[in-house]
Amino acid sequence: MRRLLPASPASLLRSPDLPFLLLWAASILAGCLLYNDFGLTWDEPLFYQYSDAVGYAYSIPEWLSGTFNLENAYGPSAEGHKIYGAAYLLAGRNVTRALQALTGINDAGMWHLTNFLAFEIGVLYLCRLCRRWMSPPAATAAALLYLTQPLLWGHAFINPKDMPFATLFILTVYAGFHMVDQCIELGVEAPAPRQVETLPQRNERLSTWLAGALGLAAGGLSVLLAAFGESWRTALGDLVRAGYYAPPGSTAGRWFASLASSRALFPVDYYPAKVLSAYRWVNAAVALAALGFIGVVLARRFPVQAQALRRFLLEVFSPPPALAGTLPSARWTRGHSSDHPVALRAPRLADGDPHSGSPCRGDRFPCVPAPATTAEHVAPPVLREPGCSGDAGLLAVPVA
Repeated sequence: MRRLLPASPASLLRSPDLPFLLLWAASILAGCLLYNDFGLTWDEPLFYQYSDAVGYAYSIPEWLSGTFNLENAYGPSAEGHKIYGAAYLLAGRNVTRALQALTGINDAGMWHLTNFLAFEIGVLYLCRLCRRWMSPPAATAAALLYLTQPLLWGHAFINPKDMPFATLFILTVYAGFHMVDQCIELGVEAPAPRQVETLPQRNERLSTWLAGALGLAAGGLSVLLAAFGESWRTALGDLVRAGYYAPPGSTAGRWFASLASSRALFPVDYYPAKVLSAYRWVNAAVALAALGFIGVVLARRFPVQAQALRRFLLEVFSPPPALAGTLPSARWTRGHSSDHPVALRAPRLADGDPHSGSPCRGDRFPCVPAPATTAEHVAPPVLREPGCSGDAGLLAVPVA
């Protein structure tokens, strides 16, 4: 099931998933009305303080401060919180703060609404996962059975540990199946016989090796900058102070004067602080460059997996169907059947067939009509040329 929401309101009313969507929306409304009726458990306040403190562990300035202590990232109960990861807390605290800003309610109970919304996301994707093997009524029943369990319903509000983990587990299983579907759809071709390397192939191979070398070099430099941060900061500070106090006529004095012409206006500690700030930005930029170069190498080494990941991310972050018609000049639209390969619209020709009334040439390039629409398959993307309308211009095939 590619889409849970149909592309148009009319098809939504005829969709077999409409009962589940209505019940799911009703459950969200019920949770929004009841979230503040649940009190805080004994360990919730400590866990939410953990969410406020965990950002310390990912702060680059704190890493480079020389006084970094990982124990500070766990909040007031460090020993008890070390077994819990911080992924949900980092995302959930931003959602909670946004809800507090929108509603003006700043109590800790707003976390209950965030936890409940995370639980509802798991219900939605559980239904989508069940639809792979079940009929719409059976998938709806399975999702509602999960949603209406009294124990799970109560813990959906007050348990920021287990219920978000259950949702992430469901998302992981669903994403894994979806990724395998994309890889099967793209296919993995058998290796071709070894041929003489062409110039573009040689350039691509050399650029891949160069990207890998730059990625390893940047990664190694980033590790050195982070591991020996105190030594680097001390050396840079001593170097700046030596230039600041150097005689004006010396080489170091002239060098420092060319970089800081207004040194008489600022104390000596001002310049090491500026250099250390630039050092932090350089360290972050080097780390990002390393990730970028290594990403290029992995994408070229595993093109099928990279293409499947790209398509999956595009589908996850694609705009809702209601906004699809408002996007400017979208060329990619849906075709008619997944049994047929991707079809391309023929280019617009100024000298089209004068008898056909179509801008596509009709004598040497007859237009191949699109296959009939089927309800059993999901349509692949079709590249449409704005100049061609209707079924004219689909995959022009030369006539021998």
